Amino acid sequence: MTDRSPLDRISIASPCSADWNQMQGDDRRRFCGECRLHVHDLSRMSEGEAAALLRQAGPGRVCVRFYRRADGRVLTRDCPVGLRQKLRWAVARAIALWLCVGSALAACVRPRQEPAAPGTPPSQPAPLQGEVVMGDVAVPTVPPTPLPLPDPGAVEMGRVRVEPK
Repeated sequence: MTDRSPLDRISIASPCSADWNQMQGDDRRRFCGECRLHVHDLSRMSEGEAAALLRQAGPGRVCVRFYRRADGRVLTRDCPVGLRQKLRWAVARAIALWLCVGSALAACVRPRQEPAAPGTPPSQPAPLQGEVVMGDVAVPTVPPTPLPLPDPGAVEMGRVRVEPK
C-alpha cells in the first residue's frame, strides 16, 4: 500500500484526555488550557491545509485532532468518501424540498370551473367540497327520538338455572 499523503503517516505520540468541547475556539482550532497549546482539527481542513500546517510546525510540538478511516487514511474535509456522502445528502435534501414545494403547490390549486353558456345569467358558484365557509352558525335542535319498546310477544321468559361453582 502506497501512502497518498504525509498525513497518513502521522500518529499521536502522547494522547490527550482534554475535552474538545470544553476548549475555547472555533471548529478548526481551539486553545487547550491544560497543555497551553492550540489544538488543530485536521478533519475540518482540506488535505493541503493540513499538510501545510504539519510542515509549518516542523519538529516542534503541534497538537492535532483527527479521525482515521478504517483503511488508515486521515479523514480531511475534502476526503472523496466524505464528499460523496455530502453529495448524497444534498441530493436527498433537494428531492425532499422539491416534493414539499410540489405538494404545497398542488394543495393550493383549485379545479377550473367551466364557463357558463352564452346568454345565461352569472350565478354564484357552489362551494367546493372541503372549501372553508365563514359565517354565523345556527344548530337546529332536534328532539331526541324515543327508543322503540320491544314487542311483548317477542320477549322470552323463563326460569334461569345457575350452576354452583
